[in-house]
Amino acid sequence: MYKVICQSPFVFTKLISGTSEARSFIQLKDSGFLVVGMHNISITLPTYFSFAYRLDKYGNEIWTKIYQNIFIASDIEMLNDTSAIITGKYANNPNITFTIIDLNGDSITSIEYIDSGTDISRLIKRINNNEYLLNNVSINNYAFQVLDSNFNDVWHDYANFGFAGFIYPDIDNGYFACGYSDGLIDPYQVQRRDSNGTIIWNRNYGNLWNNSTPDLYATGVVCEDSNYLIGCDRGEYELMKLDRNTGDTLWTKNINAGSNESYIFPLSYNRFIFPGDVSSFKYYLIDQNADTINSFKTACVINYAKQTYNGGFAYCGYFWKNNTYYSCLISCDSLGNTIFTSQIELPQQDEVSAFPNPADDYVTFAWPTVKQNKLVTLTIYDAQGIVHLQKMIAPQEQININQLANGIYNAVISNGERQMRTRFVVVR
Repeated sequence: MYKVICQSPFVFTKLISGTSEARSFIQLKDSGFLVVGMHNISITLPTYFSFAYRLDKYGNEIWTKIYQNIFIASDIEMLNDTSAIITGKYANNPNITFTIIDLNGDSITSIEYIDSGTDISRLIKRINNNEYLLNNVSINNYAFQVLDSNFNDVWHDYANFGFAGFIYPDIDNGYFACGYSDGLIDPYQVQRRDSNGTIIWNRNYGNLWNNSTPDLYATGVVCEDSNYLIGCDRGEYELMKLDRNTGDTLWTKNINAGSNESYIFPLSYNRFIFPGDVSSFKYYLIDQNADTINSFKTACVINYAKQTYNGGFAYCGYFWKNNTYYSCLISCDSLGNTIFTSQIELPQQDEVSAFPNPADDYVTFAWPTVKQNKLVTLTIYDAQGIVHLQKMIAPQEQININQLANGIYNAVISNGERQMRTRFVVVR
């Protein structure tokens, strides 16, 4: 695995249709928020792009930006006082990327990991001042990785989980990981690892499925008593407590949340959010003993939550309105009472989009507001204005670009009444 550092800026576009989903956020020193997520321009095709938006501490929008050349943004973490790092991937490209932006949303540097063996970096957490913990997703496995401050590999290992591996920092500079094995009898799997990533113990836990869909996974948190609280998806119980030193089960518990999800969101070492019945949007605040502190309802499906500077917490996700998913960030007091709800509707403007971007041998263009059965004129030219391709194309037509050398290209689509422009990158 090696990395390529790209100094080229983001390509911005504004989209008029599709769905959006906030995936993660950070709180800034001014108590405002920086939120990232993904946007799908097409209802029928997986044409994803990424976005970031910044809010002040009252939930008012400061800016919103769409990043055309990031296929999916999964997580964000502060790099220093003036910049943040977004994890994701390029479109139709099996390499993970880290993109550093300033607090205005402008790109500073993009780092692409070639031959990484993973499809996307799902989670990134700063574990100390010098290192970052990553949870990467590959086609057939789940890779755990630690990078130094220059984003060089410190260690990496494959989890050998059957599905949905997650890794978390432990209290002793080590780590613990949750997932599920391939067996039907012992689906839940938990590992404890030392600071070098070496497995200390690996245990399976026999939980009979209560759902016919083979879609089990487990997530976990470190508690104030140093042991692990695990959320069990579609198991015979909802939560279990594990001894950190041995992996032995201390207790199992049902809080009758009616949940078919297992995500536990840590707010502190003794306060967590656990989902109830997702269809009713009910969530529980629980302590390390899985005792209920409070419950609250929200119109939002939560993707990420964390404690805020005022002692409350905030969460981001998406909600359904007018046949479209909208991103949102909701700030609450310590009991889950809403302080503000920020609904983000992405900027709307007729634009054309290119995907995959970067492209290799083929590229496809989409333009939501042009009649889909009408041919248009495509013109591709380079940074010097030299035209390399001009032809009539149909919407979603795959364009052969084998003749184009590596570089940045401009594309103009004309329907006889107006022109739409975009940029794309060729990388081989």
